[in-house]
Amino acid sequence: AYYRPLCSHAARYVYSRELAEDMVAEVFEKFWKKQLYTVISISFQAYLFTAVRHQALQYLRSVFGRKKNIALEDLHIESLWPTPHQLLQYDE
Repeated sequence: AYYRPLCSHAARYVYSRELAEDMVAEVFEKFWKKQLYTVISISFQAYLFTAVRHQALQYLRSVFGRKKNIALEDLHIESLWPTPHQLLQYDE
């Protein structure tokens, strides 16, 4: 129930369907292997969306700069923004 919305959430950051799917798979793998589902005090949905967002931001930092606390505004990702057609295509 969470997979597609999480992929869509990740794709809004990285603008790549394949990369978004890989990120979500990694988050689910960590969630399962580390048995995080046993210690989460918030909803699974909130945790997973936050984890995917952090995974995407970590990826962006690794691509655009090595600074750990780089601001998103400093990443200059305007050239990577998808067209409305690409966004619609992903959501289909």
